[in-house]
Amino acid sequence: MLEVIQSLCKDRGISIFKLEKELGFGNGTIYKWEKSSPAVEKLKKVADFFGVTVDYILVTGSIKKMPRILKSVDQLIYEFSRYGLHVEIDDGPYFKSVIISHSEYGNIADMTVAEFHENGDLLLGDLIKEYNLSFEPGTIAAHHDGEDWTEEEIKDIEEFKEILKLKRQLKKNRE
Repeated sequence: MLEVIQSLCKDRGISIFKLEKELGFGNGTIYKWEKSSPAVEKLKKVADFFGVTVDYILVTGSIKKMPRILKSVDQLIYEFSRYGLHVEIDDGPYFKSVIISHSEYGNIADMTVAEFHENGDLLLGDLIKEYNLSFEPGTIAAHHDGEDWTEEEIKDIEEFKEILKLKRQLKKNRE
């Protein structure tokens, strides 16, 4: 919580001492919140001063202290593939590198395996937004209650699948 308030003060160009004075708090009041919980009214005054919510001050500090759970490289590669991204691991002369590409956009990122492992989730989110990528299911299952599909019906299903892909692409282009 103290880190969040310090950050807000820094953004505003004000010291915690000045903030305490401005809000009518005693000297050192905010620093004491590191060891004991503040009164709700005082926390509300700080939040109002900066134009944020009390939750922002409380939750943002907790999130920063939470350890990030990293996914395995294999899991990240699978998740990237679901969005049409190809991840290639290249054995370089000094370290392994990761090259991320897309059939439509070519090579779009490269980094070390360690960077990919640590930042893959964040990178995937950024790439989805930047390139407007959408989830591409790998399998379409058709249940037919025991009936056999003819060759012609299977072709129809494949055509329908292509129509759905085109429809998705048109929708993406309109957005």
